[in-house]
Amino acid sequence: MSFCSNCGAAYQEGSKFCSSCGQRISSDPTTPALPVTSSETAAKVEENTIWEGKPAGLEARAKGQFNTTTYILTNLRLIIRTGLIRKKEEQIELIRIKDLELIQGLKDRSLGVGDIRIVSTDEDDPKIILDDVRSPAQVKDLIWKAVRAEREKHVRYIGSA
Repeated sequence: MSFCSNCGAAYQEGSKFCSSCGQRISSDPTTPALPVTSSETAAKVEENTIWEGKPAGLEARAKGQFNTTTYILTNLRLIIRTGLIRKKEEQIELIRIKDLELIQGLKDRSLGVGDIRIVSTDEDDPKIILDDVRSPAQVKDLIWKAVRAEREKHVRYIGSA
């Protein structure tokens, strides 16, 4: 049985990449393995939508306005799309999210909506607010679970197997 020189995980003979860390496996055991390029890594990671929603916008609807904002949570990033004619898309990688905060007033709680404030390490816009999210506590938990799952892929904790 052979072991990956990068992470130590066992792999099957003839494998080109380690199934645990994605490191390229050298065919010659005396030759060090080459690092996986970002394009090879990107080709392996499939982006899947976890949640998609729009702000409730109850006050805007009462005024006859409509909302063009969409929130999309994937396993890799959070995307905020706005605009009808002039479109804008903001995104933040989940690994950059540091903290989440749920903001809900009395009226918001009675309507089942709330705001989710996201604090990140992004230099341009470290704070993002998802306004008027329906079932905000559940959405906040979904975001946090996705952030934790993404961190576990990238961070190795000392003492973990």
